[in-house]
Amino acid sequence: MKIPRTKLYITNKAMIEALFKLFHKSSLEKGAAVSKFEEDFGKFHGKGIHAVAMPFARIAFYFLLKALNLPKGSRVLMSPLTIADMVNMVRCAGLIPEFVDIRTRTFDVDPIQLQKAIKPNTSVLLVTHLFGISSEMDTIVDIAKKNNLFLIEDFSQNLGGKYKGKSLGTFGNAGICSLSSLKNCSTFYGGMLVSKDIGLINTIRKNICSLPQPEIKVLFPIIFKSLIFSAALSPLLFSGITYFMVLFLENYFPGIMKKIQSDNRDACLRDDVPSSFLFGYTNMQAEIGSRLLNLVPEGNKKRREHAQLLTEILKDSVPLDALPKSHTESEDIYWRYPLLVENPRPFQRYLMKHGVDNSATNLVLCTNQDYFFPYKAKMPISERVKEDLVFIPIEHQLSDREIKKIGVVIRDYFYKKNKDYV
Repeated sequence: MKIPRTKLYITNKAMIEALFKLFHKSSLEKGAAVSKFEEDFGKFHGKGIHAVAMPFARIAFYFLLKALNLPKGSRVLMSPLTIADMVNMVRCAGLIPEFVDIRTRTFDVDPIQLQKAIKPNTSVLLVTHLFGISSEMDTIVDIAKKNNLFLIEDFSQNLGGKYKGKSLGTFGNAGICSLSSLKNCSTFYGGMLVSKDIGLINTIRKNICSLPQPEIKVLFPIIFKSLIFSAALSPLLFSGITYFMVLFLENYFPGIMKKIQSDNRDACLRDDVPSSFLFGYTNMQAEIGSRLLNLVPEGNKKRREHAQLLTEILKDSVPLDALPKSHTESEDIYWRYPLLVENPRPFQRYLMKHGVDNSATNLVLCTNQDYFFPYKAKMPISERVKEDLVFIPIEHQLSDREIKKIGVVIRDYFYKKNKDYV
């Protein structure tokens, strides 16, 4: 059996039910199911945490920045590895994005570079917990407080993760989380904003109350695409058909799978928020979200075990700085297992040849894009991560036996590589 690069968390049954619910008007409204999901999501993150459902995490970020009423031209510090529209939301809010490099094994913001980047008009710090590995929140919170920065956590890739027993997303003034198709609590699209500040939450609720509800023609392609994607990744179909299709495409059209899988193919510089980003959250999505939220802890636990098992297999054969690393006392979810491999294409082809699908990150290195020419800068660690990162499958649906197979394949590659080098 071949091993796919990822798995969806929404079941095929839930997706088919969602397609039928599109034709019931109440499913496309924002009602009691949404309120319940918001309440469940807040409680999931701790006492006194409030949540509000949003169209996308990027829109949660935009409305959050607008609610702060910051002086025009205030600076927002953020990771250069993100989706392009997170940067655009800063611009659309009348603010200036500024980037801070990350660290290799933990992929969090470098505290030394962060201190250097703070200027008199720096007002906001956006911390992203990349790939399901926690940032070093003690240090970050301390820096934010000393410099009077409004601290936002993007925990889209680390929902359910904790640092020293406290839920990620709750260390700062607010947190944002994506609920898109590949997340561990997916509702096809959407996002959540969390905060202890009920005044801030109510302001944002008021500001989004006039957003129109999505039409069937918008939702149907999103759900249908997810259903096709899920079917293609099922064990029998993937091993019998999909794997060989992916192998062919990657051999003859390198990078095409990345484009197919990406939800952010139209990256560009924006001055205004597109109307296609501005629509409401639905009861249909909320019902799925409430169910999946209950499954998050168990799925996180299994992926964490898989990550530990894979690291144990690889620790004596793979260069240490290639392996991911959790901070002390963090409880990470390992949404992805990021491995840094110099010149990754031969490695990726080797994995595919031995039945292990894999992928690079779809995140954009914003400081290296022509369309973001005002913000070009040297970010050596982020550049290395963008160039060398390979995601290894460790989804909770995989068995320990499959994880061991993946580990042996990777170990053999590095053994043969080092032997040839010697």
